[in-house]
Amino acid sequence: MSDQSSQINQNQLPRTAPVIIGLLAILALIGFIGLYAETIHFSKLDSWSLILLLLIAFVVLTGYGITGMWRGILIDYRNKLSLARLQVLAWTLLILSAYLAAVLLNISLGGDDILNITVPSELWTVMGISTGSAIGASVILAQKDKKQVTADGKVSQQSVLHTHDAPQKALWGDMLKGDDQALADVVDIGKLQMFLFTFILILAYAAVLAKQFQSGNVITELPEIGEGMNVLLGISHMGYLSKKAIMRK
Repeated sequence: MSDQSSQINQNQLPRTAPVIIGLLAILALIGFIGLYAETIHFSKLDSWSLILLLLIAFVVLTGYGITGMWRGILIDYRNKLSLARLQVLAWTLLILSAYLAAVLLNISLGGDDILNITVPSELWTVMGISTGSAIGASVILAQKDKKQVTADGKVSQQSVLHTHDAPQKALWGDMLKGDDQALADVVDIGKLQMFLFTFILILAYAAVLAKQFQSGNVITELPEIGEGMNVLLGISHMGYLSKKAIMRK
């Protein structure tokens, strides 16, 4: 085990410095675009869009620095691409990019209370649902991964989870397939439903944000999310977790 860990650490060393430099460069570029948007003739919408793309690049580069793979940030301990990770990252990047862009653009425009940007409670609810769902999914998977051992040391029940033996074998299709070995090649309806609901809601909210950033005024609050959207999101996550909790041997 120690030899394997040593080999992994040695493999990470050649890319550590370039990755750190890249991450610092991304952060500096985000600050420059936000603070000097007017000087470089970027609209507020252009600035937010670029900040969002740079934050995505930051996350992707972080995953690459640790795993050596560009999609590494989405791979979990089962060496599978995780839908739970994708939806948490998607909401986090969308909301964080909007807030950060608003703060930086307000600083460049000047005015009073430029840092006092109201975040609607519905957005915190969205983050709570997505984060809570990801935590719940991890707990359920941990229960399914348990092996039962008898008094004489024999394994009476194997883990029912399907895993890959290396992160390089992670597939995009893993996100929409069942977690159990019996369902490894079957589309999980709960996952598909959550993916579609999340994609549609994120796209809708991104469109609302784009409209807000098209205005030339100082941004004092992020757009509200309808209560109905949270209900839809909650239902989809409830179905996702309920189906995930069913254990098939």
